[in-house]
Amino acid sequence: MYMRDFKKKLRLTRFKCKKFINDFVKISRVMKSIMSEINRYRVGVVALLIIPLIIVLVFYLPADIKTVLKFDLSSFNILTLYTIYTAIFIHQNFNHLLGNIIVYYLSAVLSYILSILSRSEKWLIKSHLLLFLIIPPLTHFSLILRYGNIPARSYGFSGIASGILGLSQVSVLVLLNKSGVINKDGVRKLASIILLINVLLIFCRYQQFLPYIYQQSYLILIPVFLLTVIIINIYMLSKEIASQNLTLREITCFALSCILILFTFICIVLCVFPIEVVTEFGRRDIVAHYIGLILGFCLSFLLFKN
Repeated sequence: MYMRDFKKKLRLTRFKCKKFINDFVKISRVMKSIMSEINRYRVGVVALLIIPLIIVLVFYLPADIKTVLKFDLSSFNILTLYTIYTAIFIHQNFNHLLGNIIVYYLSAVLSYILSILSRSEKWLIKSHLLLFLIIPPLTHFSLILRYGNIPARSYGFSGIASGILGLSQVSVLVLLNKSGVINKDGVRKLASIILLINVLLIFCRYQQFLPYIYQQSYLILIPVFLLTVIIINIYMLSKEIASQNLTLREITCFALSCILILFTFICIVLCVFPIEVVTEFGRRDIVAHYIGLILGFCLSFLLFKN
């Protein structure tokens, strides 16, 4: 009787141990899967949560600290070199802050979702890092070249926000290529179309700010040339796509991609090209917007191409 109870308890103990081991293995696999997903989506956590949080926190810093973080053209030297990067997180008022965060957030969300769909997260990480590394010094050094050492300060996240908007355009190209809708030659054609339309929008916007340009009649050749090249590329791309036997899914993907690209153009017109260049707080550096947009597109496209 005693031996029978002992064996029964032993079998029960073995069963519990085996169940514990199996549960531990299952939990380990789940945790490994969770960590893998976190690692995969870390760029989203940084881009969509941490960076906007940093911008908001810096906005509420004391005014004396924010003054030290701004890029000052008149006193720029090797000791204030850090302001090239710190100045991008400074904003004059809440409207300035809100506008930049909205443009950045919408562009980052769009590029992040498309990178997940195309499984190109590594490309997105490299592109984000490259833009944050290159855009601030180029936009601030362009100020030095244009204005010298005048007593003025530069700050704001507009250059980066414009760059991420350009990156979002390339993320559409990456999705089209990875989904097999267009090949590498088609990607180059569509990329040239988008880039030329960006340049055309910049040129047309400059017409508003520089009225004297109308006095130079030969300058009308620039938009005519750009439109001609755009139309030729659209015709060649349409001919190439029409020759393929695309499935309904691929046609839908291409149509949605065209809508997304059109959405980025609308954002460019509304956000990258502000209507009021001179405000009560100073002059908006719209050239930084243009530099960010073109660099965001070109640098991310080169990374994708390589």
